[in-house]
Amino acid sequence: IPECKVTGMTESSITEILAHPMGEVRNIPLGSIRPYDRNPRKIPEKAVEQVAASIREFGWTQPIVTDGDGVIIIGHVRRQAAIKLGLTEVPVLTETRLTGEQTRALRIADNRTRDYSQWSYPLLLSELEGLDDSYSDVLDLADWQDIITGFEESQEEAVLDLDDDVLASVSDQYALTVMFDTRENADQA
Repeated sequence: IPECKVTGMTESSITEILAHPMGEVRNIPLGSIRPYDRNPRKIPEKAVEQVAASIREFGWTQPIVTDGDGVIIIGHVRRQAAIKLGLTEVPVLTETRLTGEQTRALRIADNRTRDYSQWSYPLLLSELEGLDDSYSDVLDLADWQDIITGFEESQEEAVLDLDDDVLASVSDQYALTVMFDTRENADQA
């Protein structure tokens, strides 16, 4: 494997990663794992409801990750969703390769990555198109409806006043997307 120009990883660093594969995912009693008492991420009930709906609809797609003492590294919301669903066992990956510092950093990193992503509303609309009402709860379509309606209305209203020649040359090549950090700012705009 040649050095990866994007990440700077070499064959030896890739070999090192692959030499320490993940452990085995096992179903264990829910009561044998516990939350990290200093978890800085606040978990709203809405998140628990959505994860519970996802588990009910699709089953477990990601295990809870704990340290060797059964303390959660990744999966606090999944644990709460399992409690809400009345489950007694959950899939768990016990991570014992990391130092204490690495474990703390992983807890933060796992939650931090979502802060850097955004929805592409045109793609989201096309993905939602044709999904029937059986997915209404798991996708919380009622909550999305205001966002979708607002986006569709803004698409209709957001017409630039350009002459026909300019409009013809840019309309197929460029798209203008404006993202707002709050619903209030979007409504105000």
